[in-house]
Amino acid sequence: PAISSISSPPRWPQINAARSEQGFVTLADGTPVYAQGAMLAPDLQLLVAREYQRDRAALFVLSAAFLGVGAAIVGAVALVAWITARHLARRMNAVNAALGAAADGRAASFPARQRGGDEIDEMAGHGTRLLARQAQLLKAYKQVSEHVAHEIRTPLMHLDNRLGAVMKERPEPPGGPLAHAREDIRGIATMLDSLLDIASAESRRGDLAGLAELDLSELLTGLAELYEASAEESGLIFETAIAPGIRILGERMQITRLVSNLLDNAIKYVPEGGHVRLTLSPGPRMTVEDDGPGIPRDQHERIFQRFARATLPADKPGHGLGLALSRAIAHRHGLLLRLGDGPTGAQFILEPAP
Repeated sequence: PAISSISSPPRWPQINAARSEQGFVTLADGTPVYAQGAMLAPDLQLLVAREYQRDRAALFVLSAAFLGVGAAIVGAVALVAWITARHLARRMNAVNAALGAAADGRAASFPARQRGGDEIDEMAGHGTRLLARQAQLLKAYKQVSEHVAHEIRTPLMHLDNRLGAVMKERPEPPGGPLAHAREDIRGIATMLDSLLDIASAESRRGDLAGLAELDLSELLTGLAELYEASAEESGLIFETAIAPGIRILGERMQITRLVSNLLDNAIKYVPEGGHVRLTLSPGPRMTVEDDGPGIPRDQHERIFQRFARATLPADKPGHGLGLALSRAIAHRHGLLLRLGDGPTGAQFILEPAP
């Protein structure tokens, strides 16, 4: 600090020494200082001053340091919050994906439990137990339905034979009650056969026994020739685009039944004057599409379940097992049968499973 003792200063700063004022002033040589005046005697004044340029520089450095540290702390907190939020979002997305897959009937698995556990882990644990319980119930349902189908089919066929014998002994006019009863019995027997076929295909999934190299192009060409006449009788236009030489490992009768189910449905539901198209391209990728009423998008997965049928304006009689059987056969051959998003009507796609 600078200390000046001045009895009669030529340029005394604007500070009242009698009242010991202090403040920022500029000395006669132009140096800015922070000063305080004091009256030592009636004819003696004292001015004490300190230069503050260095203080300002130090204050600037400290302020910059505090701002830098504060920005670093805020950035670190924001980074940790972002990483934590992404981690939580990934876990929640995994839970949502598992729930969505379960709702669509696909295989689902919830994320593994994190160390310590939290509410998301608790929710995932409940979801895992729910899926396990659902799988147990579905397995029990399938076992019961298959057992019932097997146990009921034989007595039904005996009953049909007995009704046939009665009709021979006591003939009745066409369309009589016994004839209707036999038709109902055969309808139930057909439904039970379908259930047993579904069970057989599902139990042999991944089993290569019974599969042989099959010319799919030749098989579809033969089926197309058979269904061309049926489509013509129904007033439909049947089109094909079958690439030659496409072969797969499969069971001929099962693949024939799968394709026949799809073509039967198309011919059944497409109104007169409509189009049905069968295509086959390398992959293999087979499609059966039409310009009929189509299937609502929210029912694309449900129609492949047992006894499930699409809600259509002009509904046709049936048990709702054809598509379930077709998908079971596809799985048996390592293929996936799904509904595509065609511009009009329904589009069934058969392709290798992912």
